[in-house]
Amino acid sequence: MIRIDRVATWIFIAAFAMLVPSIQFLGYLDECVAVALLALAVADSMLNTGAWRRYRLLWILWGIMAFYAVYSMTVVNYTSRMPIIIDTLIESKPFITLFVMMAVRPVLTGADKKLLRGIAVVNVVVCALVLLLPNSYIRMAIQHISYGGIFIFLSTLVYMMCSIRSDGTISSHNKLTIVVMALTGLTCGRSKFYAEFVFLLFFLFAYRPGILRRITLRQIAGAALLVALVVAVTWRKFSFYFLTGNSGATTFDPSVVESFARPVLYFTGFRILLDHIPFGTGLASFASFRSIEPYSGVYTEYGINRVHGLSPEMPSFICDAYYPSLAQFGIVGVALFAWLIAYVIRLIGSLVRCGSSPQIALYSVGMLCVLFVLIESTTGTAMVNCGGVMAMLILGIVAGRAIDRLSSASVDQSV
Repeated sequence: MIRIDRVATWIFIAAFAMLVPSIQFLGYLDECVAVALLALAVADSMLNTGAWRRYRLLWILWGIMAFYAVYSMTVVNYTSRMPIIIDTLIESKPFITLFVMMAVRPVLTGADKKLLRGIAVVNVVVCALVLLLPNSYIRMAIQHISYGGIFIFLSTLVYMMCSIRSDGTISSHNKLTIVVMALTGLTCGRSKFYAEFVFLLFFLFAYRPGILRRITLRQIAGAALLVALVVAVTWRKFSFYFLTGNSGATTFDPSVVESFARPVLYFTGFRILLDHIPFGTGLASFASFRSIEPYSGVYTEYGINRVHGLSPEMPSFICDAYYPSLAQFGIVGVALFAWLIAYVIRLIGSLVRCGSSPQIALYSVGMLCVLFVLIESTTGTAMVNCGGVMAMLILGIVAGRAIDRLSSASVDQSV
């Protein structure tokens, strides 16, 4: 009999092995992973009595997405049916991978971990070498330098997860390897990676359960200095993306706001949340890939169809950040996204709250996945691409371990 948890593990290993070449040669890898895991959940629910209960979050997700699909086609109707159907899968795939992995709860064997560590090292070496090449070769290999940083960080997290010993700790040797792997990602020059790298160092060397309750003035000062350093390093890019853009000004000038695509997306997304209460403008209508062709009427309605990068003739910056696309789902969708993040954080928190030995390293991996998703979503769409799907796969494995730990704690208490 086929073991569902092993199939899920093989899907995870295969997806991780194909992560780097997916950008240029396997563009539909993330969709294939989501569909494979969805099919696995459906098969498990049909073949095993009562198994469908484990996937209740998945069925709730599809209920919500079905509602938004019908709402998009009948109530708001900003685009045609096919883009709405496609966008339903695009917006669902990271959550499908998370919920299925949480339900299946695969446990990696020693052989699995050894294989994944090897793949992680190869991924990092390949990406590091690519990042040293001229820009034309980088585009040929991974399209954009940002993918190098994303793949290196995710590969580092997989190596970290697979280096956790039976007592829940990571050896000094493996910690050094993790730091070296992450250091290679600094060559991508991405401000988001710098922030992720800082959080990695914090969870790898400084985090302890209850650290915020025992924080001292010295630690506050150190944290403030660290934040100041991060801001100093990333300020130029932050200013360009969110304040001055290409205006050359040193302060924010509202008169030139429409010359920068990303701030316009954020500002318009906020207006949409206020104007289209409570369900937004619907799927494939705003700041998503499928809102480009056919060109969504939302951009014309809000007068941003002439903004460079958001126009029908040059729409390359429409799908440039994940958070603005939440306007498609309205205030209800934003609240559901915030609830899910809070739920997952609380769930993986049981790894350090429950049981006799806190699983600090595994909790750290889970939190770093959450932070990766939150940080990348500010100025990118990794959430609905291979990077986000891989992060959700890792987070699903960690969350599954947390569910097992909660179950064990409940049994111990009942006994």
